[in-house]
Amino acid sequence: MSPSLKPARPRSKRPATQRRKRPAVKGRGNQPPDLTPIVDFFLDALALVHVASKVVMDSNYAGPEATVLHLAVEALDKVSDQLDEANTALHHFLKKNAIVKGGAS
Repeated sequence: MSPSLKPARPRSKRPATQRRKRPAVKGRGNQPPDLTPIVDFFLDALALVHVASKVVMDSNYAGPEATVLHLAVEALDKVSDQLDEANTALHHFLKKNAIVKGGAS
């Protein structure tokens, strides 16, 4: 196997059998969990992908990587739109049921 085709070595000092922990989404008592940090991280990642796509498009590169990046941007935009719709629907549901501050009394 040539050096360029060797699989990358893991950079983590964590044993391969140990699972990576994800931060828990915690609710506050009878309040639903706050998904804002997750959505914010997603939107930051989406912005980075958009910048990368813009750089590739500006360079007039039309290889397969550019096509895949363009498809990824479209897919992430759809996910972003669905997250926005779900977040709005969740907020309206919680407000209707007086679960969030500022809801019906």
